[in-house]
Amino acid sequence: MYDVDKFNSPPFDPLRGLFQKLPQSRLVSLDDLNVLLETVHGKILNSNGQPVTFVCQTKKNRKFEETFEPRAFLKGEVLVRPNNCHDILNALVWIAFPKTKAVINHQQYLAILDRARSNRSPRGDALTLFDEDGVIVFSTSLELIKLVRTFRWKDLFWKNRRKLMCEMKFIIFGHALYEKMLSPRLGVTGKSILIYHPALAEKKIAELKNVDTILSSYILEPKKLSHGRALSPVPILGLPGWYPESDNETFYDNINYFRLGRTKKKVEKEAL
Repeated sequence: MYDVDKFNSPPFDPLRGLFQKLPQSRLVSLDDLNVLLETVHGKILNSNGQPVTFVCQTKKNRKFEETFEPRAFLKGEVLVRPNNCHDILNALVWIAFPKTKAVINHQQYLAILDRARSNRSPRGDALTLFDEDGVIVFSTSLELIKLVRTFRWKDLFWKNRRKLMCEMKFIIFGHALYEKMLSPRLGVTGKSILIYHPALAEKKIAELKNVDTILSSYILEPKKLSHGRALSPVPILGLPGWYPESDNETFYDNINYFRLGRTKKKVEKEAL
């Protein structure tokens, strides 16, 4: 968690500035996280109008209102386990993307209520997948977006490398995915939301506050993330500079990692 060099790699671009404001010579405390939140934003309100604070989780509580998502929504209290990398990264994502985290927390709270009635919530499952392993993919190119949807990884990452680097932006959102990228191994896959956005060329769209606004509005639309299959898998180690082997063309011939994906008919239907 505290290896500064790892936070200098491209996957950590969205969190690097926040990480640099945290102490490097000792473990990160709750006070450190709350001071960082206040320094960056002054105050964050969740979708229930409650100020967001990070509080210590020492043991699991079975009361509904004290479990993770309900407590975050009802009280604004985000549980963080002491010295837990996963939870600290989640707190940093809250600070980096406050609007989106608030929307996801609210939607997950509603999904939990639905699940209590129907025992299953496909939207809740999709929200959890994105919250843990999500990647936002902006592109000015519908052609490149189609390559993602149709699992044509070598075409995307190698044959169209220069075009990808100019016309596509990959931004990690999921805190579990950030944790995996601290020690990346083959198999690491992001669950992506693909957004066609011509303004990417202006580079302003890539600023976190703009990403946060666009993404939070996107997730608010129920039809956009109604089930897990609405998220496109992306083998993110194929991104240029994200993994040592990404400079080797033969790396992209590994179909155990760069999988062919869904059947042709399903892919074509989803790509429409």
